[in-house]
Amino acid sequence: MRLCNNELLALEIGKDFPNLESLYVDQNPLLEINGLERLKYLRTLSAREQAQEQTPNVCSTARILMQHSDIRSLYVSANLLTTFQMPHDFLNLQRLELASSGLQSLPPNFGQLAPNIRFLNLNFNALKDLRPLLNIKRLNELLLAGNRLSRLRKNLAVLSRLVSLTKLDLRDNPLTIGFYPPAVENRIVSLKGRSSHSDEVEAFTLPASNQQTDQQFLARLDEDTRLRRRVHEMLLASSCNNLRELDGLPFNSQNVLRKDEVWERLRFLGIIRRSKPGDKACEAFESGDETA
Repeated sequence: MRLCNNELLALEIGKDFPNLESLYVDQNPLLEINGLERLKYLRTLSAREQAQEQTPNVCSTARILMQHSDIRSLYVSANLLTTFQMPHDFLNLQRLELASSGLQSLPPNFGQLAPNIRFLNLNFNALKDLRPLLNIKRLNELLLAGNRLSRLRKNLAVLSRLVSLTKLDLRDNPLTIGFYPPAVENRIVSLKGRSSHSDEVEAFTLPASNQQTDQQFLARLDEDTRLRRRVHEMLLASSCNNLRELDGLPFNSQNVLRKDEVWERLRFLGIIRRSKPGDKACEAFESGDETA
């Protein structure tokens, strides 16, 4: 059922549609949703972009949406959620989208309450700490573009324990500033005119990067930034063994760890050592050392 882009203030859903499996109520100023707990077959719920000028307390709407513990896919992006609370565990939750929501932090026990998430979109928030993601063992795709992540060592300790991670986006964070050319397309922050389910899933993301354009940009980078980007890639290659896509580009760990002239330069500068090279690289990268 799709009830998007209307002027709905309240919704009574459980009485007349007991077998409902998917519900989309994006772009409504909803203040009240009744009957969600009675929808025992509901698996997909989308309530993005509730009209904030008419909804003074969007956080209360979010709490209503979080009452259904058996939900598998939940999309609540573009709602002001400075604090995100989970009233109970979500063992069936596999896809969660919380992009562009003003989030400054996640609940400390986030990974314990939702350990089976496969896809997590946290783009365009103000997150600084990834430790709440610990205990999510099956996470495949993690989108973190446009946040406040600045300390590589601290966040790498978390990413290295997400053993199933295949896709990671860290663009437009302090730790990747200057690494990539700016995206040509605008960020997708509106659902108007979008009707297919595939479009819904891909909203609130940065576009994939063009490899040729990226190589041209990389060739023109100053040496300091180029070396920092390589250290960034090498640390992720060493810590995330299954990573196949990084920052909108295909990622090959063997290619990143190859001993080329950049690798030799890093070793000459003391950033790479035979013993514990990762620790030294992290320290140089995070400290702002001009050689890293």
